[in-house]
Amino acid sequence: MEGFRRTALGIRKNWSAYLFILPSFAFFAVFTLFPVIKGMQLSFMQYRVPPAVSTFAGLRNYQEAFSSAIWYRAVGNTLHYTVYVVFGSIAVALGVAVMIFRFSNRVQGFYKCLFYLPGVTSAIIVVSVWRWIFHPMYGLLNYAIGVLGVGPVSWLATPATAMPSIIFMDISRGDGAAILLILAALNSIPTSVFEAAQCDGAKRSQIFFRVTLPLLKPILLYLVVMGTIAAIQMFIPVFMLTKGGPEMATISVAYEIYQNAFMRMMRFDLAAAEGVLLFVATMVISVLYFRLFKDDVSY
Repeated sequence: MEGFRRTALGIRKNWSAYLFILPSFAFFAVFTLFPVIKGMQLSFMQYRVPPAVSTFAGLRNYQEAFSSAIWYRAVGNTLHYTVYVVFGSIAVALGVAVMIFRFSNRVQGFYKCLFYLPGVTSAIIVVSVWRWIFHPMYGLLNYAIGVLGVGPVSWLATPATAMPSIIFMDISRGDGAAILLILAALNSIPTSVFEAAQCDGAKRSQIFFRVTLPLLKPILLYLVVMGTIAAIQMFIPVFMLTKGGPEMATISVAYEIYQNAFMRMMRFDLAAAEGVLLFVATMVISVLYFRLFKDDVSY
């Protein structure tokens, strides 16, 4: 009760500040909070198209999701994609940032712009370009391997190559924001730390793995968490390139939710239940990341 009184007193004292954030909170409540609550509510209902009335169904939608072979295939594909894309993208961003870090501030600024600009491009445009790169007849990728004497490959039409092709596409795009964040973290480390390691006779590889990498742990944790949240919602590449095929080799959780909601007799109730499961899985993975890797670093 005392906590509520303090909160009420704080609001009363700082009412003008809360007034300023009210429009943003109202926008968040209407377009984010309310749909989330309604989605959770819908996951326990048996949906009927209005004017018919939806009825309470308990855990039936969740049971249907867990009994579906397609759902488990989508979960497996999504986890496979997430692991490779998140850690692959961060590894590439870390390598690029370490190489840029050796240059002067002016040169660093040039490379920051160079690597960040592609990040502003719409994902739909990027995937559209890659669709032509993967084209079995006229694609640039098949032309490149043809020069080496290798025959054309149906990259997106073969189960063995479809998911690796999408993973390669996402990693090769690069993550300009991650490069910028890692560079900012590197520049915030005092040079005396590296100088002390060199005076102790540490080699360049030892400095990287025993000094630089541990000090970058907070920003790397942030990138892993945010990258996982984004990757686990993979939809655009699947929707534009493969439609979940071939033979469900690329179907993802987000695409399966879309299929249930809009392509399979408007199963909004089942789609809502799968959306809740995706939300819970994202929260659990994020908490595990923080529990396993979070560490206070000071320098």
